[in-house]
Formats: sequence, structure tokens, C-alpha cells
Amino acid sequence: NLPNIFKNLRLTVIVNIFPQKEFCKIIRQISLKYESKNKLINLSVNFMKKFLNNLIEIISNRFDRKLIKKILNAI
Repeated sequence: NLPNIFKNLRLTVIVNIFPQKEFCKIIRQISLKYESKNKLINLSVNFMKKFLNNLIEIISNRFDRKLIKKILNAI
């Protein structure tokens, strides 16, 4: 039961892991895109930028914590 604004978000996560001799190099890319299908709901550009920036920061922090936890548990 997500609000309508969340139904129009597209989250993409790309993770590349490069093993090195004694460590692994991890490059991750997280992108968030909003596509409004309803033209009646016209949100301001500034509001959407702030909203998406805050949301991507929260998602990034949570993803990084979970990824680190999984890697440490595997070692």
C-alpha cells in the first residue's frame, strides 16, 4: 500500500566486485528515477530534486551497511 508517488519510482542498483590480492574493490552505482504518468499531479522540480536526493542518500547508506555486513559475515 505505497502512496502513488512511490509507485512511479525506478530503483537501479549495479554492483561490480573486483577481487584483488588481499582485498576486493567494490564499485556500486545506485540510481533513482521518477516518472510521473499522471499529468494532473505536477510536483515542483525543486521539491522532486530534494526528495530524490534525500531518498537516494537513505537507500545508499542502507545498501552499503547491508553489503558490508554480508561481506564481513562471509569472511
